[in-house]
This record gives sequence, structure tokens and C-alpha cells, in this order.
Amino acid sequence: MQMVEIINTAGKITSGEIQKMFKISRQAAHKEIKALMELGVIKSQGEGRATYYVLD
Repeated sequence: MQMVEIINTAGKITSGEIQKMFKISRQAAHKEIKALMELGVIKSQGEGRATYYVLD
């Protein structure tokens, strides 16, 4: 749940930031994001390359 702590501190996070911080692939980052979205912990904002995630 480090992602949630980062979002809480920074206010938002992008898929690219998740990939760099945790040294994971784009697909792995998407899987983690999807899981948190399904749990209702985070939600997406923006579209396309400008998408970022905030706490729900």
C-alpha cells in the first residue's frame, strides 16, 4: 500500500511514476492500479497520457 501513502502525500500519482518508483513494467503498474480502483481506493483523472490517480 505504498502507492496509497504516496498519493496521500503528493496528492496524485501517474502510471509512469509507479513504474519508476517500484521498478516494474507498464503492465504490472496497470495491474496494481486496476486492483486499487476495483477496491474503490483510487480513481483516475484526466485522459490518455495525462491520466493520473487520486484517492477516492
